[in-house]
Amino acid sequence: MSNSKIDKKTLAYIVGVALGDGGLSNPNGRAVRLRISCDTKYPAIIENITSAIKKLLPTNKISQVKMKARCVDISCYSNKWESLLGWKARGGSKEKQRVRIPDWIKNNKTYSKYCLRGLFETDGSVYTDRGYKMANFVTIIPTLANDVMEIIAMLGFKPNIQKNELPRGKPRGITAGVLVDPYGKLCTPVGYLGFLRIVGWLFLYRFCLQLTYSSHLTKTLRPTAVF
Repeated sequence: MSNSKIDKKTLAYIVGVALGDGGLSNPNGRAVRLRISCDTKYPAIIENITSAIKKLLPTNKISQVKMKARCVDISCYSNKWESLLGWKARGGSKEKQRVRIPDWIKNNKTYSKYCLRGLFETDGSVYTDRGYKMANFVTIIPTLANDVMEIIAMLGFKPNIQKNELPRGKPRGITAGVLVDPYGKLCTPVGYLGFLRIVGWLFLYRFCLQLTYSSHLTKTLRPTAVF
């Protein structure tokens, strides 16, 4: 299947998933492997990801390998992954490669929404802070945070970046976050329901949205299904 015939919505979703919890490698020197790590608490998300990869590469084998407790790796080999996702298997970590959301996604609102779903499924959470419901996206990659902020702004919300310091002993002492204006469009009934539809989390009622690099989350939860 040529890249021009691939379902772009499905690909945008998988790009988001891979940017969140995915990694590329070439362990045998012949084929690139995409591996996505998932929490077994969310079988619907595991099924979503597996089905999407199958739709993109219908003739390729997809494996689910149980790792440590509550972790399963979804794995698929294909030499198309580097061109589909936009980074290299042997180029170092995603942080080192300064991975970004591809322009073809950022320039299209529909594709941006599917990509956001993938990002929030893998590195997103919801928690309560001082009585507010907070949706949180977690990353250590500044280029990715900037792109997430950009597409959320394109969708009509008002994000801004904050920088914070992690406690001593934690890796990467400088962190940054993207905070959406809690008094802007997001906290209107149309605004918050619209954003929840984008990420597939319509079970929430009132919340502000915070996107942050910090790994310190409390009272977190994730949806059991999306789309």
